[in-house]
Amino acid sequence: MKIIPLPLETQARLNVNTKIILDFTDLNGTGLANANNVPFSAAWTSGTGQSIEPITPVATNVNYPTALTGGTTNTLPAGIRISNMIANVVTAFTSSGGAITSLGLTIGDAGSATRFLQSIDCKTVAYTQTTSASYLENAAFNMLATATIVGQTIASLNAGQIEIYCNIEPISDLALVK
Repeated sequence: MKIIPLPLETQARLNVNTKIILDFTDLNGTGLANANNVPFSAAWTSGTGQSIEPITPVATNVNYPTALTGGTTNTLPAGIRISNMIANVVTAFTSSGGAITSLGLTIGDAGSATRFLQSIDCKTVAYTQTTSASYLENAAFNMLATATIVGQTIASLNAGQIEIYCNIEPISDLALVK
């Protein structure tokens, strides 16, 4: 998984400041660590949320790092608004074990698995924009991606990539407006 802060021009044009890239090696636990990628420690469990936020919480006037974590011990602080979630399945997900009946992905928090992005079909190359309104978190939280697979296992995934675009912003910036 990679988390990439987007350039100011993109932020202004599309109203998103973050790009999250997940591929099949993140989900099946075979990803390799390098300077831009820290893999999840094991294959995801179908139907269980996995934490996908920056290592260092977003802070006022500070760009968060491209390093990231798959651990659930990291949290984003209270006062973060998540909005404008767009998913792009760049490469359809496939399995070495045969046909996948369904593979959906949602993004939410502990209160709702679909708070930020309703289920999208990871077997089909397509853009999907959320129908959720922006949501302000009043307590520290984890942004959780949940993959649910039917007909195969997550460990058997052998291809697929999804790009997730969203706006992760601290409302503390509002205090700076006088």
